[in-house]
Amino acid sequence: MRVKAGSSALFAIGSTLLLVTLIIGVAGSLMLARSQSAADQLQAVEPRFARLLGLQGERRRFEQVLAQTTEILQEEAYAADLGSGRVGADMQQKLRAASEAAGFTVVSSRIGTVFTHDGFEEIPLSLRLEGTLQNLESMLQALPALRPALHLRSLSVTAVSRRRAKKSALRVEIVVAAARLSS
Repeated sequence: MRVKAGSSALFAIGSTLLLVTLIIGVAGSLMLARSQSAADQLQAVEPRFARLLGLQGERRRFEQVLAQTTEILQEEAYAADLGSGRVGADMQQKLRAASEAAGFTVVSSRIGTVFTHDGFEEIPLSLRLEGTLQNLESMLQALPALRPALHLRSLSVTAVSRRRAKKSALRVEIVVAAARLSS
């Protein structure tokens, strides 16, 4: 059997075309698999990306809330960079001044033991005062205006008899606490 020269050339071209088609098919299926994998990953990431874009859009609102929170903290608590002793002395000075402005006589004052709570330190201060009911009313009205805020922990009022005094006298023991941010 004799093979013609034209048929072997045709066979070579056909084999080459078949081989190229096979290579293109394998490469195409690999590309299709990679494309599907990329689409799946994109589909998994898309909700997260959309959430991040939403958060980025809310950035200004978050910054406003942070500024408001910082402002409230500054009104309600002493800064962390101030020591507990300095905070105690400052609140002692403020409370003594408020008591004397209300007409009380300050008998004694004492800074108590510092307690630590979730990111805050509570610094208590006790005062013993002598005065009248009007003095007590004036001082209690002045307490909310003190900043950073002082929180009333206890109040004890005892009547003191004074034979010569025209007004009834009171002995008051008040315990307040201030908050300081923990460092």
